[in-house]
Amino acid sequence: MNIKKASALLDLTPDTIRYYERIGLVPPLKRDKNGVRTFEETDLNWLEFVKCMRQAGLSIEALHDYIQLTVTDDPATIPERKQILRDEAEHLQAKIEELQSTLNYLNTKIEHYEAIFLEGNHTTLPPLPKNKLEKN
Repeated sequence: MNIKKASALLDLTPDTIRYYERIGLVPPLKRDKNGVRTFEETDLNWLEFVKCMRQAGLSIEALHDYIQLTVTDDPATIPERKQILRDEAEHLQAKIEELQSTLNYLNTKIEHYEAIFLEGNHTTLPPLPKNKLEKN
């Protein structure tokens, strides 16, 4: 499979795929006799993993470290790989909690406006949740 087909399949631009290869987020891709990248299932799996981890918010540095440890295929690196994923899972959980708090606040504001327009209740807006105030 060529880069155009891989790009369409993974919903990544060809430039993104080239960049991920250049900085070592995927193992070096095989090339045909003309130097054109060819993609096999393993390559697509790596790219899908990188895409998923980037969407989850993993930094390029953490992802690079994880991948470099993984490609060595050394069982001694498993604890370090696991710790990278744990650290990133904790970071993602904190982000989810922050987003949930923001969503809750927005829903409260929406309910307030519904009360104003549907019930004629013109009370003041509810206060900002404490955790939002403390971060400023």
